[in-house]
Amino acid sequence: MKIQESSKLFDKWKSGVMADRDLIHVHALLGIFDHTSTKLRIKALRDLEKYAADVRDDEAIRFLHEVRQMFPQALVGRED
Repeated sequence: MKIQESSKLFDKWKSGVMADRDLIHVHALLGIFDHTSTKLRIKALRDLEKYAADVRDDEAIRFLHEVRQMFPQALVGRED
């Protein structure tokens, strides 16, 4: 499955309208919830990054890099 096919956030990124308010779409992309631990949040993003690299999807790699840069708060769990 391609990241682009399953992500509303990707569509927003592609259109140049991704914004801070889209944090909920980051959660959906990563399959995480508010109570998900930091360790699992980071693992979810790394798994997607690894997948994109394995299939040599440069567009998905750029997208995930920008998600990581724009939404650092998405990688920090509530207990941290």
